[in-house]
Amino acid sequence: MISNEIQAYSDSLTQIGIKHTILEHPEFKTPAEAYAYFNLTIGNGIPTVIMKADDAFIAVLRRDDTRIDFKKLKQLVGKNVRMANPEEFVKLTGLPLGAARVYNPGLPTYIDDKIFEKEYLIGGSGNFICSIRYKTADLRKLSNSFIGSFTSGNEK
Repeated sequence: MISNEIQAYSDSLTQIGIKHTILEHPEFKTPAEAYAYFNLTIGNGIPTVIMKADDAFIAVLRRDDTRIDFKKLKQLVGKNVRMANPEEFVKLTGLPLGAARVYNPGLPTYIDDKIFEKEYLIGGSGNFICSIRYKTADLRKLSNSFIGSFTSGNEK
């Protein structure tokens, strides 16, 4: 069942023009479980990584079959970067650890350009019983977002 929280998130995506579909599934704690349930590979996933860049937090979007190249990301961001710790993640997002969403109002969002190689990707909804299928081209509509090349590897 789609919760009020997920519906509100979906409404916010619609409001900014991001086409998406809510995908309900059994409770999963890992992306790999959700991909398997939908008969997809990790190349169809879009995890959101919350990071700290010097004294500010950012959201980083990449395809799940790639790895962040911290040297490239630092060049793009212009600051030292590190992963947010679990306490910072929960405090900043208000979500359980591992349930990050693509859209995080108020956070600068860095989008790796490999995301746009796929028309749709599956990402977080804020809980473990729904995922969101995002139209990748529409992610350019995220406010305060920056597109760059800062990952390595992919399965193509």
